[in-house]
Amino acid sequence: MKIRKVLLVALCALMLVAAFSTAALASDQDIAIQLDGQNIQVGEVAPIIVDGRTFVPFRVLFEAMGATVDYDDASRTVKAERDGLNISFVIGEKSVTIAEGENTTTEQIDAASFIRDGRTLVPVRFAAQALGASVGWDAENRTVLIIDTDKLLAKYQESFTLMDLLLADNAKYYSKPYAFKGDMAMSMELSAGEDMTFPIEADIDFDGLTEGVSAMEMNMTMNLAMEQVLNQLIADTEEVDAAAQAELDALVDGLKNLEIHLLMDMENGKYYMQSAFFNQMLSQKEETWLSYDFAEILANVDTGFDMSLLQTLSAVDSMDALLNVLITVATPTDINSYAELVKTLDTMETVIGDKAFVQTGNTYTAKTSVKDLEGMDIDMTLEIKTANKAFSSYALNAKISAEGMALSIDCDLTAAGKQDFTMTMDIASLLSMEVAGNIQYTATQETVPAMPSENVVDAMDLLLSPEIIPEETATDAAAEVETAAE
Repeated sequence: MKIRKVLLVALCALMLVAAFSTAALASDQDIAIQLDGQNIQVGEVAPIIVDGRTFVPFRVLFEAMGATVDYDDASRTVKAERDGLNISFVIGEKSVTIAEGENTTTEQIDAASFIRDGRTLVPVRFAAQALGASVGWDAENRTVLIIDTDKLLAKYQESFTLMDLLLADNAKYYSKPYAFKGDMAMSMELSAGEDMTFPIEADIDFDGLTEGVSAMEMNMTMNLAMEQVLNQLIADTEEVDAAAQAELDALVDGLKNLEIHLLMDMENGKYYMQSAFFNQMLSQKEETWLSYDFAEILANVDTGFDMSLLQTLSAVDSMDALLNVLITVATPTDINSYAELVKTLDTMETVIGDKAFVQTGNTYTAKTSVKDLEGMDIDMTLEIKTANKAFSSYALNAKISAEGMALSIDCDLTAAGKQDFTMTMDIASLLSMEVAGNIQYTATQETVPAMPSENVVDAMDLLLSPEIIPEETATDAAAEVETAAE
């Protein structure tokens, strides 16, 4: 009986060891590799998971992606080439050499390749991304997801020549310094119940400099008329005595000639504002700069965007570059991701691709009408004009409506840098707004001043301080700010 118990315990222990060993390799045999929506055959050596990383047979994957593979047994060096891109590494080492044209770089990967059953296995994320692919993981279906970005882009390479003209012209404003000057008028009416509305009027003059996608300076002079709103707010919160009325009058007068100086460090997402009026209202010195960390706001609200991505999107000079960014950002998450991505790109081709435009002389017009897209109706007309096969101007009219909401946008821009825009928005029982303005851009040799390093105060820390907001309400205010950012 003792022997039986010992054997039983040993058998259980052996099963546990086997179970843990299998878990460490994460059920190797059922891991699939999907390339561009189709599973690829991996042969006798299946992908495995080691220390949380998925390893795949190098030759199988690279040849499936159109690369030629070579192996030097003496030096244990693996080489692969596709379209002029050369990749080489020594099995067991973490250094990888990537060469394209005259550019050669050496990268360190976090897990070395190894040989199993006569096959070289490499971390799938490195292998695919080395060829510019997008990589994801479908845990439910235990599938490595790979999208060959270059192959997918090639499908649409000649589909957006008109949009290429527009984007190339737009990119010039981010390739060198430009001065800009313009004005804007805004009329808004806020609703607070059936019988209470608050009108706000604003006239704004502005000018400034842009320095590529890295920095911007802007000076604004604003005439902001919102007496009725302020009067109602003070009437709802306290008895209006002579002192309160004098403070209100000073506020109204200050808003009628409001001057603001802005500096924007767009690389780091830091914005700085200097205004004698706001500094006085917040009991700060006149030379104080209020800083805002826009990058932190983006990170906190989980938008999926960061400052680097926003900069890249701003300066794209072709649809190929734009689609490349979008495909890279759209990391595949399940086995349907590739099909959904292709559907999105096909829709873009239908809406703004060359086949969407009707030509009349040098004018190309695309009209789109979409009903009930996520509850919205969208009507859009995009007109692009050319001169000697180069971009001359564009005009966009878009109308978006949904239950209780209507938005209309008109915008045009010429190759000479003149832009006009109007926007109307109506949200039932909340607001009605109209905005109209114009901007003129001119190339310049001037540069944006250095960002301030002295007399800088964090605006959020200041606004949520006990001197401005009572301590017991600061937490609620912070939550409301985050909700507003979302």
